[in-house]
Amino acid sequence: ASAPMVKNILLTGASGTLGQHLLAALCGIAVDDSSPSSPPDDQQYNITAAYHSLETFESHSSSLLPSSVRLVKNFDISSANSIKSVLNTHGPFDIVVHLAAVSSPGVAEKNAEAARQINTPSSFLDALPATAQLIFLSTDQVYDGTNAPYEENDEARPVNLYGETKLEFERQLLNGKHKMGSVALRSSLILGPATPLGACRKQTFLQFVHDRLKKQEETQFFTDEYRNVVYVKDVCKQIQYFIDHGIGEKSGVYNMGGADRVSRLDIAMAVADHCGFDMACAKGMERASLPPGPVASPPDISMNSTKLEEATGIKMLGLADMVKLSFPAS
Repeated sequence: ASAPMVKNILLTGASGTLGQHLLAALCGIAVDDSSPSSPPDDQQYNITAAYHSLETFESHSSSLLPSSVRLVKNFDISSANSIKSVLNTHGPFDIVVHLAAVSSPGVAEKNAEAARQINTPSSFLDALPATAQLIFLSTDQVYDGTNAPYEENDEARPVNLYGETKLEFERQLLNGKHKMGSVALRSSLILGPATPLGACRKQTFLQFVHDRLKKQEETQFFTDEYRNVVYVKDVCKQIQYFIDHGIGEKSGVYNMGGADRVSRLDIAMAVADHCGFDMACAKGMERASLPPGPVASPPDISMNSTKLEEATGIKMLGLADMVKLSFPAS
């Protein structure tokens, strides 16, 4: 038999929610009652998992991760020196999975300059060789929310700085030297189980909901903002498809959302329903009834993800299934 092909992968944002789930998936670490995935027999991964500063990440994850994963702490995507140092020490990379971001629209708006440097890191693209394939996690927030459901070729008109910075990076990526070997996955709100490799700065919205309902703390959930929320493991499967099969003819932009168009209140109801919590503490509320906040939020960015499902053959779950899989014991 031929020797396995070892792909050298750079993962940025490795300590974040998706980063941890993706590392677990690529390393075959089981996260819940589902069987772990593993690379095809003829393929193995060498992973450089770069992250910025989550203090607990190394101590929590190092006993779980195989020796084929190298953790690189204090990685600064906005610094040319930091990028060069990783590329010189661990490169050249066959594939770059780029997840690092200021991912909260509110935080991005407050720290505009930092958000631009981190979310649109031009020097990162410049430093990578043209041969590297790139998988970029973009966002459904590139759409303005007035014309759903969105298709990939609908006009992208972000209403907040977060969406703007991600769209700008998409454009640099898909118009530059990597355009033949890159995908930008416009991800919806990602939901799933708690992170598999220890603590994380921010868990998914499901953990927030579960926590509030369990404590019966009164919480207001918007009823008039819609998205096709997506299961974290479906996101991992889509990314792993492109890692394993290469991007080839499939480069470009893809919507990545789950089967259901839902509001925040719908999510709370699904958690209450599955876990047997009382909904009395959860109040529905229209964002439209509030005065405009510091960050504009698109009202309906539901989207059609058929293009991605057909490209990879991987169907994405709806809300009830992801809640069930995220809280298996209840």
